[in-house]
Amino acid sequence: MWWGKRDPQTVAELLRSAAEGGVEEAYGPLCDLLTATGESVEALTCYFASIHAGDADVLHDAITLARSLTNEDIRHAGELAGCPGEAEAMVKTV
Repeated sequence: MWWGKRDPQTVAELLRSAAEGGVEEAYGPLCDLLTATGESVEALTCYFASIHAGDADVLHDAITLARSLTNEDIRHAGELAGCPGEAEAMVKTV
């Protein structure tokens, strides 16, 4: 794990704060961390936010993760990210 011995929750909070503060480069590592720690719905929410911010590079990872979730979880993640349209498109994709 790239975050080493640091507490994943603390690292996630720092990355989330950076992403919400406009540091778009923080989304990718945050999505990866949330996925690795099993926080799938929150990770997909992060992927939606990252895609919405213009990072299409994470789309493949988002689709891969979405395949392991229910349609309701995908829609919930989209709502949390403020991207319900993208969530519906994801449901149709997976």
